[in-house]
Amino acid sequence: MQTLIVLVTLFVLGVVSQPHGIRFLHGSMDAPAIDIYLQGVPVKLGLYFEEVTDYILIDANVSQAVTLKVANDWVPFKEFTIPHTEFNVSNPQTVILYGLYPDLFWRMIEQHCTPHGRGAWVNTLHLHHGLDHVDVSIDAGAICNGIDPNSNRILWTDVEYEELTDMRLIPTPSKGPFNVNISLTRVPHPMVWQGSLWTEMGHTYTIIPLGEEVVDRFSACSSRGTGAMPSCPEYYIRYPTVFILDSGFSSTCSTHYP
Repeated sequence: MQTLIVLVTLFVLGVVSQPHGIRFLHGSMDAPAIDIYLQGVPVKLGLYFEEVTDYILIDANVSQAVTLKVANDWVPFKEFTIPHTEFNVSNPQTVILYGLYPDLFWRMIEQHCTPHGRGAWVNTLHLHHGLDHVDVSIDAGAICNGIDPNSNRILWTDVEYEELTDMRLIPTPSKGPFNVNISLTRVPHPMVWQGSLWTEMGHTYTIIPLGEEVVDRFSACSSRGTGAMPSCPEYYIRYPTVFILDSGFSSTCSTHYP
């Protein structure tokens, strides 16, 4: 399977081709494995949920027609075009496919090329449809800043659906992984996900809660008094799958930071 689109220098209207790397993340838990085509050319066959493709070399001066098919099927279920004005050759970009199959949405995000030795950059993209606003925190124990190791340092609060937060710089290397916690913003702040984040110098990481909520288990949560424990009826809930997208290596970044 050839995943590289060969770029040919274009002299139409005096425009020269601009090499750029993009990749795709399968972020729909309802969608089957997907075949992805760019400009009618297959660039990835059989992309499964939570999988991300390698960077695909494109011409950033040309809008890219994207066709999605169920793996091994001939009939497209989704077609869209990424305008050439959306491409930023200064940073690697990832196209995220999310939502309910077959009516998937797409969103392209940038991940900064950071120089080595400065640490790692982290942000969050909330893509769990139906899940209320969330707070994202990280255990302070992994950060040498004198804070109580058992406390949490809030990175972002009140993050709404489809919101992409700002970047925060965290130190590297660390002696262990950072412990990431995602909770609902509203009182009593029920926790919906906990996990680990390993970081490397010069990388950018995007924390992406993915999923589709059917019933909000926490809508009936209640607590009385300062020290009371929250009471949450046990409704069925599809907890978020959290994907941590590492910028990794791309031809775009390599032109800036060898």
